[in-house]
Amino acid sequence: MTFDLTKITKTSSSFEVRTWDPEGVIFYGDTNPKDDWFMLGLRDGRPEIQLHNHWAQLTVGAGPQLDDGRWHQLVPALDGCLRRDSWLDKQAEISASAPTSLRSCDVESNPGIFLPPGTHAEFNLRDIPQPHAEPWAFSLDLGLKQAAGSGHLLALGTPENPSWLSLYLQDQEKTLPPLFA
Repeated sequence: MTFDLTKITKTSSSFEVRTWDPEGVIFYGDTNPKDDWFMLGLRDGRPEIQLHNHWAQLTVGAGPQLDDGRWHQLVPALDGCLRRDSWLDKQAEISASAPTSLRSCDVESNPGIFLPPGTHAEFNLRDIPQPHAEPWAFSLDLGLKQAAGSGHLLALGTPENPSWLSLYLQDQEKTLPPLFA
């Protein structure tokens, strides 16, 4: 299947997938199969995205189990905003029935990613370019906006030892007494 990107006029897409196989390719696209490609697939039954181009080589896994033999709708979403958005075909008009969920950039916006409850993102350090000198270090700056809910914020480990470090958020409410009675 081949798509002419200049003919795409919708700002959203979705498709359904059904499988019992925990591993495999769902969607693959490239502009150059050797140097610039994108793949959506399953690893251990969960969605995984692989991106390879001259700027980055990245593998990210996130989402629920999809290998249960039931139909699952996948709706790729933009987790960000568009600025000066001339998208693919400059003459194309967005259909009136297309959802207008694309956000314009807000001056107050901060970089980041939002993961809905019950999902996770997994980054493989083998996919991150590493210095050739030993020892090397990995650093992470984590900024949070308060949200309701509980769950892991960060977990570092290896397949052999998955919990070297774990940061967990537990949603609790504490009532403070008034200072002046």
